Amino acid sequence: MENSISVNQNKFIKKIIERLQGKLISFQVINRDDRLLGLVRDVYLPQDQDLFLLISLANFPNQNKLFLLNSNYVEKIVLESKLLTVNLTKKNSYNLPLYQ
Repeated sequence: MENSISVNQNKFIKKIIERLQGKLISFQVINRDDRLLGLVRDVYLPQDQDLFLLISLANFPNQNKLFLLNSNYVEKIVLESKLLTVNLTKKNSYNLPLYQ
């Protein structure tokens, strides 16, 4: 059975992501319907703000653009499969803020 972390509390997931920062790079970001939304490229923690994952969106024509995914969307982390399950539709993923 895969080693996964289910998340119910935002503070808990933030601490897990902080601890796993470097290990989350290249994780696939999928939604509840197992649709690929993108790939984690980095972790971003602005001072005194929420934790964000910098992701490149799947099927986005310019792979050089990174988008900010708030860690509050993360519901599950599966370490062996390198998967992050998020509570976000593919359509809503295109409304994520661009990382500047």
